[in-house]
Amino acid sequence: SPLLDAVKIVVEMPLIELTVCVLELFEDYHKYRQLK
Repeated sequence: SPLLDAVKIVVEMPLIELTVCVLELFEDYHKYRQLK
């Protein structure tokens, strides 16, 4: 299933890359909140 594939990708991702992704998502969310 797509969900399982996504989980597999996240698990296989290096921790640093995962952290960067999370930070980018957080920044995008913050910008989105400021626009409202």
